[in-house]
Amino acid sequence: MKRLLVLGLALALVVPLLADDKKDKPAKETAHPGFQQLSYDKALEKAKSEKKLVMIDFYADWCGPCKMLDQKTFSEEKVQQFLTNKTIAVKIDVDHNEKLANQYKINAIPCLVFLDGEGKEVGRLLGYRPADKFLEEATKIAK
Repeated sequence: MKRLLVLGLALALVVPLLADDKKDKPAKETAHPGFQQLSYDKALEKAKSEKKLVMIDFYADWCGPCKMLDQKTFSEEKVQQFLTNKTIAVKIDVDHNEKLANQYKINAIPCLVFLDGEGKEVGRLLGYRPADKFLEEATKIAK
């Protein structure tokens, strides 16, 4: 019984430390070309200097439609070219970046938010889209 109490106390102390370590981290590294592992501020700086938009993919690991975007949309070569040529694309996990998700009023995911170099929203796409539909709508935003 004493061992269980010690184990429980140890877990109670360690788990919050691990959770804090994940907050405000740079965007999740991804296998898809076109996305960059940058913090929000660094993405804005880069977009401003390169005269591109920032595209934030607000997602969560448990989100089925988010996974579909990764597997079916962001894996397409034409989408990757668009992201590389027109945007500074980053992924932000809403579970670990609540402040940023609240700042942009993210109430449902996946949510793709397009920003200018100052952080002003210029467009948004909510929900899953196949590659062709994503390109059609994102191209209109990026003009």
